[in-house]
Amino acid sequence: MKNVLVIVCTFLLCATMTAGELTAAILASNQKFNTDATFSPKTPDFGCSIILRDELNTNIETLLAFEADPLNGNTLFARILFASSYMEISAGPSFGVFNTGSNKTGVVNLFQPGLGIGFSIIAPGMLVAHVDTDFALPAPANTNGTIYLQKSTISAGFYLPNVICSIELNQKTNTEAGKRIVSITDYGFYTEAFRKGSKFRVSVDFIYRISDFFIAPENEGNRKLGNLVLGGGLTWAPSMDFNFFILGTSSLYTFSLGTPVSGLNNPLFEVKSGITMNIGKSKTKPEILNDI
Repeated sequence: MKNVLVIVCTFLLCATMTAGELTAAILASNQKFNTDATFSPKTPDFGCSIILRDELNTNIETLLAFEADPLNGNTLFARILFASSYMEISAGPSFGVFNTGSNKTGVVNLFQPGLGIGFSIIAPGMLVAHVDTDFALPAPANTNGTIYLQKSTISAGFYLPNVICSIELNQKTNTEAGKRIVSITDYGFYTEAFRKGSKFRVSVDFIYRISDFFIAPENEGNRKLGNLVLGGGLTWAPSMDFNFFILGTSSLYTFSLGTPVSGLNNPLFEVKSGITMNIGKSKTKPEILNDI
């Protein structure tokens, strides 16, 4: 936790020295599997995210971000984005930072190198198709106990009067080489309602979530859960240069897809709350996408 605080403070220092858009959020979730495949929904895990985005010119932006995901782990990444009215392309390095496996006394890698790439096609006011991934690169030596993180999204969105709708497949994977794979896969329908001139936007999401703890084929320690999830959010934007948001999901019904798992009678949830603000300059154009 101390290492995470150091990174967060470094980001805040960089933000005060740089013009651009800063997004900072706090995260909480009680849906994480323990290292022994047990489930403790009564004890939530916490994290945070900080994103610094700067517009170099009309078509090129840079992005620097750190995320301590309570379900997946810590990631530091950077992107350069080329955007036009019809497409967006992004690429850059990513790093797993201070992630540990089941053996807490083992060697902790300072950085696990990786790569992030994204591509979007946009028909303004009609359709948006988006693909994005961050993945760790394998080490050349013995990798037992090393943590590899991967995050991927594929989505297709369309516009209705005062509503943006999207169908998305999202997956987060935390792999401890030689030990296990933990993943969260969401199949979702997402909506965001807005009205011209209003300071508020409201979102409602319907998600089918699969949570996996995988050791090996036919292993008795494997666990898999299915979740019917309802999500929602509220964004308040009193000005072009500042907004406050809160997003959350809650499982309506959770069930085992294999070996029974205890503790599923407790409500499962995720919450993300934060602010987005412009530093040093006013926003010159609206956001096309906000999936990163």
